[in-house]
Amino acid sequence: MKLPHILTALFLFLESNILFAQVSFTEFPEDMQLYSRSENDTALVDIVGTIENSDYQKAVVKLFLDNKLSASFNIDGMKTDSEVSFQIPIKAQLAEYTFEFWLKNSSDSLLVKSAKKVLCGDAFVIYGQSNAVSYPNYWVLNDSISKKYTRNYVHYFGSSHKDDGWHDATFPEVGSLGKWFVKSYTEREQVPILVINASLGGTNLKYLIERNPELLHEVHRPYGLMLKRIFDSKVKSIKGFIFLQGESEATTSLNDVNAYPELFREFKTSLSLDAPPIERFYVYQLGVMNVHALWEAGKLREFKRQLPKFYNDVSVVPATGIGYYDFDGLHYSLAGYGLLAKWLFNSYQAFEYGLKQYESPDLKKVINLKGEKKLKLVFNQEVTVKDSINFGYYTSYMKDQFYGGRVSGFVNSIEREGKNIFLHYESLPAQTLTYLPGFFNDPEGKPYSGPYIKNRLGTPVLTFYEVEIQDELPKPIVDNSSNNGNSIELFLNESRARECKACELEISYLTDSGPVFLKSVASQDLKVNLLRSDFETLNDILILRYISEFSESEATAISLRGEEVIDEDQDGIPDNLDNCTDKKNFGQTDFDNDGVGDTCDLDADGDLVPDDEDNCLLQINPSQPELLVRDGNLIYSSLLATQYHWVVNGTYSETTNDNLYIVRDSSEYAVIIADRSGCNSVISEALRVFTPDEIVLLGNQEDLNSIVYPIPSQSRLNYMSAHKDLYRAELYTMNGKLLKEYKLKGNEGQFNLNGVSEGSYLLVFYDRANKKLFTKKIIKQN
Repeated sequence: MKLPHILTALFLFLESNILFAQVSFTEFPEDMQLYSRSENDTALVDIVGTIENSDYQKAVVKLFLDNKLSASFNIDGMKTDSEVSFQIPIKAQLAEYTFEFWLKNSSDSLLVKSAKKVLCGDAFVIYGQSNAVSYPNYWVLNDSISKKYTRNYVHYFGSSHKDDGWHDATFPEVGSLGKWFVKSYTEREQVPILVINASLGGTNLKYLIERNPELLHEVHRPYGLMLKRIFDSKVKSIKGFIFLQGESEATTSLNDVNAYPELFREFKTSLSLDAPPIERFYVYQLGVMNVHALWEAGKLREFKRQLPKFYNDVSVVPATGIGYYDFDGLHYSLAGYGLLAKWLFNSYQAFEYGLKQYESPDLKKVINLKGEKKLKLVFNQEVTVKDSINFGYYTSYMKDQFYGGRVSGFVNSIEREGKNIFLHYESLPAQTLTYLPGFFNDPEGKPYSGPYIKNRLGTPVLTFYEVEIQDELPKPIVDNSSNNGNSIELFLNESRARECKACELEISYLTDSGPVFLKSVASQDLKVNLLRSDFETLNDILILRYISEFSESEATAISLRGEEVIDEDQDGIPDNLDNCTDKKNFGQTDFDNDGVGDTCDLDADGDLVPDDEDNCLLQINPSQPELLVRDGNLIYSSLLATQYHWVVNGTYSETTNDNLYIVRDSSEYAVIIADRSGCNSVISEALRVFTPDEIVLLGNQEDLNSIVYPIPSQSRLNYMSAHKDLYRAELYTMNGKLLKEYKLKGNEGQFNLNGVSEGSYLLVFYDRANKKLFTKKIIKQN
């Protein structure tokens, strides 16, 4: 009975072998293969082979775009042993290509081979240790990732490395970090993506870069396995190499930290020799850990911060700024990896499109303003900072997270002005400054969770370690000037210029939106010529400042006639044009466009969250939610969010990703909601909630010596009681939600029920000691 099936299978097997025997291919695309695009957004697909049957005279390649024939490519005059070679361009787009290779003669056509679901896009490699592996809850994102336009190159679980092949990016090996990045990349770039994650948990850099020059693709070494997968995938270029590693060295010894720079140099050199061209490296800095305390972990973070100075193809991505609810001191939660991926994508956009606002915020200079007893921290973009965060069990102060040497506590207060932060002090313990310690444990053993310095997008500033504090440069003086209408000549004070060695004079002109850079000249040039046509301004104000790589001077504001102008706060903006005259606001930034400069505005971003309570300054926080009750013992936020921070009796309880919290006992509950950037709302109004059992008990606390009437009531409800010490009453819904509070004037009186909806309610009476006396059930009618 099985013979026909066996014969059919044998026929199909023989037919398949006969077809492939017609042509011997040396190059042909694979199903699901991704080709890395070139600078012109295309890739060239090679199809190369040898004809082994002279019965066919024509070779044809058909190209399909999303299953529709797009083009055909022909070679005529085929003979046995003829070589065929096609090079077919495909465009990078959210579309799948199919390739079919046909042989034809005058009477017959034969489909020899095909490849389906082929893509053109970008290739990324992720390498590092456990945080690069990032397995936590990776499956949660699978439904939101495009299987059609994402790729991974690995083997099925339990198979050998010899079985590596093409899969979509929902495969576990991509990791949570990779999946978040894949999701952003395909949605916003509209280009397919391949991610090869070759990371290995618990490994130091020395092991990760072990290289066998005799067998580069040795699968028993992480480096060799990574190369093997890259070359087997046949990508010709790598758009980005994502590197998240260093936790091992940062928690072991100073020797490991000191050896890291040379190992990293060796690593990059090896990749330049062994891998396809890598367009950009994205290196994570590392978070502030709370395991295996090593102060010099900050030194390793500083090395990574400095990488762009030594390698022009490196972008540094922050890894701090994530609280203990998403960072356990070593690893991150799914939401934590989401933030890391967001900052990674920002860094990608900053490089790819030159978008300065997406650059990682970073320190440029630390200047000692000795006369004012404050340090001026200059950053590469506008920054924000909170003074403190109250976690319920302790308050964390930003000023305590700056270290002179290893000494903290010397900063008295903090002031923010645009791109600058000022640290006020009485005396300096050292001539270096560090931001955030090498390691940290709070009173409950949790890792550091803020405050942080952030930019306008909520991205945390890269931490810095033992940066030298520089003296302020001398302020420029203009001795004289001339203006003939077409050109301006400035004559700088010679003695002041000589004080400024190895620096430049930076000249800007003032516009209604702040200073705009015009030009820089050597500080030794005492005569400066400016063409009036080089700039346009209604204010006719120039701003001069001496600058160097490590320091700068105060600004001098002059009119085009060479006269200094009144500038009380010494920010280079004349008082009559300054949107903040009592505090420096160099860039005249006004985020909410209310006419008040950000440094003077008590709510600079206009989101109704006062700056001293706002954890995301210059970023719109979520609106204040209302707490609602469901089924008696469940509460939830009226607004959807990324995270929900639950507060019980005024103390933080826990954080959830689900908009639901179980009421375990009679208490006051509240919620703070957070968006994907971690920006918090104002806390909701507190809601006293009773469990269903407690509501029953409340309803049973009758008192025959007390009455409320009439039942049902409309706008007025009377009460009378034998209790002489009645003090207040609370009106609750039947599921325990507090609606109103009343202060009582004796043992009889009236309640105003206007605004109360129809239904049944509980009215609870208390004495002055806040003791419950009795409860009455009432009915409201309209």
